[in-house]
Amino acid sequence: PIGTMTKAEVRRHAASLGLRTAGKPDSQEVCFIPRGARGAFVASRTTLTEAAVVELSTGERIGTVRAAQLVTVGQRRGIGHGPDGQPRFVARVDVASHTVVVGRRDEVAIESLELDVGTLQWARTPAEAGATMLVQTSAHGAPAPATLDGGRIVFGVPVRPVAAGQLAVFYDVADPDLVLGAATVAGPVHAFA
Repeated sequence: PIGTMTKAEVRRHAASLGLRTAGKPDSQEVCFIPRGARGAFVASRTTLTEAAVVELSTGERIGTVRAAQLVTVGQRRGIGHGPDGQPRFVARVDVASHTVVVGRRDEVAIESLELDVGTLQWARTPAEAGATMLVQTSAHGAPAPATLDGGRIVFGVPVRPVAAGQLAVFYDVADPDLVLGAATVAGPVHAFA
């Protein structure tokens, strides 16, 4: 979105100007890497290592991933299902031990996020401690109600885990289109041990 225009309006305007990006699909990958080339990009910069996929609750090995370096905390795609048939989400990635820990959504949910307070930016007036806001941590995820508690965001309900380094964007509860600010996530605080 640009100013008061929605994404759909921006795309229509870009099409009317004949811009080739008007119909470009939304990106869920690093924008400068062509679709499907992320593995090769990362492999050109580090050695990729296969990793065991391990159940959070039991420690049981339930599969493998070809490269731990290509797995992200909170990821669902490509992780598969557990022995109970339910989808699994990534709780932790330990490249050094070649392990990806997964669990059911309820098992890997987080209660709060630690923020890198040095990256905290406010669009207007800084929010006070205890302020309620909507927080979005994924481009395609829904914002969740949360409270600002110093350098931490505390969610009203447990949410999907978030990797350190991702962005948390804060929206106004009364006007969910209004961005209040943002900060880089320093790390999740897990509901699990």
